[in-house]
Amino acid sequence: LFGDLQCSSQVGNVSKFKNFDLICPTERESRIALGTQDEGLEWVANTLMKKTNARNLVMKLGGNGFIVYESGADGFIKRQHFPALNTNPVDVAGAGDSLLATLSVGLCSGATLMQSSAIGAGMTSLAVQRIGNIPIFHKQLKQTLEKI
Repeated sequence: LFGDLQCSSQVGNVSKFKNFDLICPTERESRIALGTQDEGLEWVANTLMKKTNARNLVMKLGGNGFIVYESGADGFIKRQHFPALNTNPVDVAGAGDSLLATLSVGLCSGATLMQSSAIGAGMTSLAVQRIGNIPIFHKQLKQTLEKI
């Protein structure tokens, strides 16, 4: 079960998503859910995972990319930052949606969260290159990933 929300123009609270396999909030959405602006990002991520009992979390950081928090079988949480690959975005609308779609397809196809996230970083870099939500084709993604 994968969860995402949008609270920049509507009311939403990611902490209401309980027992999800993956939640994908922005840093702002996470801080709103926990009622904090002062705590460090690691505290926010770990507290949100505990509060929601989410197995995994992808914290979206806008122009700074995203951080993946993956629960391991050993009880430890693996953390990996994926920087934004496009430093001059034209339109950021749809970037988070393309990331969630890529993660969902990857995970449902048997890829790991980290593998899916690497592909998602490429997908989001393409999503922000043009104005509007325009479909991204396999060939475009493949070319982007080959450059990395």
